[in-house]
Amino acid sequence: MGKVHLIIDFMPLYYRYFFQVSRGKMQNLSFNGVDTTYLYYITKEIEESTKLVTKDRDNLVISVCFDSKNNKRKEFDSSYKSNRDSELGNYDFDMIDNFIYPIFDKIYDSYKVDGYEADDIIVKLAKQTDGFDRIYVMSPDKDLAHLVNDKVSCIKNTTMNSNKYIVDLDSYEDILTGKMGAKVPYNSILLYLSTVGDTPDCIKGIKGFGKSAFNKLMLSNLDFDYSKLDSKEKIADFLKSQFDGDKLEQALHSLELVYPLDVNVNFKNTNASRDVRLEVFKEYGFNSLVY
Repeated sequence: MGKVHLIIDFMPLYYRYFFQVSRGKMQNLSFNGVDTTYLYYITKEIEESTKLVTKDRDNLVISVCFDSKNNKRKEFDSSYKSNRDSELGNYDFDMIDNFIYPIFDKIYDSYKVDGYEADDIIVKLAKQTDGFDRIYVMSPDKDLAHLVNDKVSCIKNTTMNSNKYIVDLDSYEDILTGKMGAKVPYNSILLYLSTVGDTPDCIKGIKGFGKSAFNKLMLSNLDFDYSKLDSKEKIADFLKSQFDGDKLEQALHSLELVYPLDVNVNFKNTNASRDVRLEVFKEYGFNSLVY
């Protein structure tokens, strides 16, 4: 295999260890008086995840994408992800911004843009395909499955455990249908979220429109090629062909929340040397990562 790009959604990793540490399932760590708990656990998982995509670390680019504390989607809908507002405190955001991010930027390509989510940055980076044989996006977010194509695969994980599985063109429909509990043909995930909604992100979708209704929608459009739903405009046109009135308004509102925002990102496309990584690992006592 040639050059590979592994793009990682940072915040779900942080949340995983935040919950596990707060519930006493993992211990707090420190080295030379510095709290290295989250830095170590997240770095260890990233390093272990590289083995899923390539054995040739010299031809691997790792990009880690961070959420901004500010969120443009909340300006559009204040309820968006409102269930998460109280989970992390200033200590967490300060540690991420002032400690973890600068360290990660030494050993990985790190990205954060004020007002935007990691997802927006991930989408932008995943479309930078020149020079890469394969691109992998590691995130539990369902909406990122719309990136899957003949070159891009998604590594799905969850906030609560580190089990991972790969969604590619061959497995897309089987995996998404199983996870959503409704038939989700290739590249219809954003349509699903716009109509059914997404409870974890407080996206309501169409009132009263659930998984059974989505199945009926799929059955009534068996000949439609959902792979063509590759833009917000095309998804909106499909919604307009199926709904009207309040239902259409609710679906279009949800589409605005699930569709990635266009963000200006300068693609770094670098690969920190092994010596640089090991220097950082040794600096913070990460002996298990020194190999």
